[in-house]
Amino acid sequence: MRIGEVSELTGTTPRTIRYYEEIGLLPGAADRTQGKHR
Repeated sequence: MRIGEVSELTGTTPRTIRYYEEIGLLPGAADRTQGKHR
């Protein structure tokens, strides 16, 4: 999923999702697929 899709489904902003990645609540970029999907 792309960050925009995730933000729509969860009712959060893309920035919030990135923040959650930064603090370790969500897997980071290394865990994404080759197409950069979440």
